[in-house]
Parts: sequence; C-alpha cells; structure tokens
Amino acid sequence: MVSLEEVYMGDAIIFYSWSGHCLYVAAKLAEKTGSDLFVLKDDHRKGLLNIVFQGGYRAHKQHHTELACDVPDLSTYKCVTLVAPVWFGYPAPAFNNVVDALPLGSTVKVILVSDSGKSNHEPVEKQLDRHGFKVLEFTDMKQPKHIKDLNDLSYTLEEPCGQ
Repeated sequence: MVSLEEVYMGDAIIFYSWSGHCLYVAAKLAEKTGSDLFVLKDDHRKGLLNIVFQGGYRAHKQHHTELACDVPDLSTYKCVTLVAPVWFGYPAPAFNNVVDALPLGSTVKVILVSDSGKSNHEPVEKQLDRHGFKVLEFTDMKQPKHIKDLNDLSYTLEEPCGQ
C-alpha cells in the first residue's frame, strides 16, 4: 500500500510577474521553504498601456490571459501557493488561468503583491470558494521597494514550457 507522502509531493509556488516584484517574492519564499517554483509567462510581453486598458479589465472580470504554454499539472502537490501582482485591485489575469487549472478542492495559499499592499478580497475569495479550495492563507503584500539581485538567491525555476 502506498502512503500519501509517497503520492503527494511537497509544496509548489506558481507565480506571474510583470515587473519582477512577484518573481522576487516567489523566489525568496521558495528559497526559504524548499518549495518547487513555477513561472507563468505571457504569450507576448504586455506593455504598460496594455495592462492599463486590457489587463485591468480582464483582471476585474476574472478572465484568463494568453500564456506561452499551459499551466503545469500541480495536482500532486500538497499545497500550491499562488503569487500574482494586483492590477486595479484584482490579481493579474494569469492568476485566473491557475485557479481554473487546479483540481477542485485544492489546498492553496494566495499572495497578492501590489504597490499599495491592498487588493479586493471579496471577489477573489468567492472565486476560490467556487472551486472548493481550502485556503490556508490569503496575504496582501506591499511590493518590495528594491529588488535585490535575483542571482544571489538559490532557487530552481521550473519552466512549464520546458524552455
């Protein structure tokens, strides 16, 4: 008979970062916890005007975005931490790609990073509740003022596209 520890891996952190702040937060957390780290990449780099007009609207409506590849299969992890920037009070659209790709009832932690350190919790909590997620933590974090050199961090970045 196989034990749950043999079936389930440890924890995973999956993040989307436009400016590097979420990368920094996710990498620091992975370094501290030993979690596997996965990145979501845009199909093409969005400019600031695109974020202001399209990204903010898509974030508010909890729509997906075009990613370079599919969200990796995270079903074997005990807990998945989602790290995303906040655009106009809501997580960036890549967050919604992950939420819809995770199995119903997943155990998650959420870290939303913004300039103000605030997000609109109610619709995000409802979105997570619709998927039956067990939310262990929901953290709003003010983005780091100065991003230190990421080369100084000891993390391994899992590329979902195999790149």
